[in-house]
Amino acid sequence: NDDKKNALMALGTAPTAELRERALDWNTSGAVKLQDCMYLPLVMHRSSAEGMDATWSFFTAKLSKYSDMLCSASSSLMDHVIGGACANFATQAKADEVDAFFESHKEDFAKNQRKIGQLTENMKNNVSYLAKFEASGAKQWLLDTATAKAAALS
Repeated sequence: NDDKKNALMALGTAPTAELRERALDWNTSGAVKLQDCMYLPLVMHRSSAEGMDATWSFFTAKLSKYSDMLCSASSSLMDHVIGGACANFATQAKADEVDAFFESHKEDFAKNQRKIGQLTENMKNNVSYLAKFEASGAKQWLLDTATAKAAALS
């Protein structure tokens, strides 16, 4: 079972848009056990900005597939799937998009409102933190330092 989970998580690191789409399609095809279906998108979402966008886009486009797939499962499984689709976004635009999506599908996620609230609150905190980080000059300092080190190495 650990080998299967490791394989699912490895697929979550798919390097191209095409492979990410194929991996997510396969993950929701019925080939993966229901209790394991969250591993691939969780890893994909955490692997890169492109992975974050891929999991969110796939989740919103295939909501009916997820709903059908998880209708008889525990609501905690849908909580994990939701987290694998939208956790940790850090822009106001993305936070607003996620908020609007779940607001317009409130009846579909009646049992997941607590998790959705936690995720959207986390996004707001990320937005606030990044604004303070950028205002402090720390981001620019890191960029300048990285540029200087890269120049010194070449």
